[in-house]
Amino acid sequence: MRQDAIETLQRFSGLIIALCTICLGLYWILNSFGLLMIVGYPVTFIGIALGYSAIQRLRFHRNTEGQGIVHFVEGQITYFGPESGGIVAVGDITRVMLHKIGRENVWVIEQPAQPALVIPTNAQGADRLLTHLFYCQIGMSNSLCRD
Repeated sequence: MRQDAIETLQRFSGLIIALCTICLGLYWILNSFGLLMIVGYPVTFIGIALGYSAIQRLRFHRNTEGQGIVHFVEGQITYFGPESGGIVAVGDITRVMLHKIGRENVWVIEQPAQPALVIPTNAQGADRLLTHLFYCQIGMSNSLCRD
């Protein structure tokens, strides 16, 4: 397959999985009876939730040809940019905002007693920023959230 076709499928994979889940749940609801029909309702609702999440990720998706690199390691977010950069501990984050500066969207990550870290949304690795912060916020244990 062509590289751009693979990238497009990867970008829409969450939405494709959500649609398949919704279709499976609706199929069970409409063509079954008993326990399988009852299971179809939660499967459909899970598919809707997955679809909502996939649409949110598509809204924030940007090409990764911007300036800088974002790394997520052991409870901290590091941004290496050509003119600026910084490190933020995940536990110290007080606010995450999406701003438009000129024609470019940037993530602004605030922490106490430090200047805000500004990360372009098209920096390499910035597309995973929202997902990693969400996992840390809900308490999922992965290597990013360790202190």
